[in-house]
Amino acid sequence: MSDAAKRPPTWYVFKVREFRRLTDSDDKTASIIEGVTVGGREFTIKVVWDPVFRGSHRKSIETWMKRPKAEFEAAIPYVIAGRVLSRDPLTIEPDTVVPHAPNFGAPPENVY
Repeated sequence: MSDAAKRPPTWYVFKVREFRRLTDSDDKTASIIEGVTVGGREFTIKVVWDPVFRGSHRKSIETWMKRPKAEFEAAIPYVIAGRVLSRDPLTIEPDTVVPHAPNFGAPPENVY
C-alpha cells in the first residue's frame, strides 16, 4: 500500500441528517457541532469559521436546526464540507455549509 493510500483524507463531506448541538467559542471564531449523519453515524466536529463566512455559515446551521423534526426524519441531508485542520479533535475549516448539496465528487472515504 502506498503512503498516499495510508494517509487519512484532508477534506471531508458531512451529510448531516440531524444536528444535536451547536456550541460556539467565546470569540465566535469556532464552534463544536454534534449530530448524526445520513448513514446513522454520530459525529462531533470542531469547525473553524473562515472570517468571510463566519456569520452566514453559522446562521445557516442554526436556522436548519429549528426546522421540523419530520424534515430530519426524511433524511434530507445538510452538507458541511471542508478542509481538515487537525484530527484530535477532528477540526475542519468548512467552505460549504448548505442544505441539499451533492458529494462534490468526493470519494466515499471522504464522505462522513
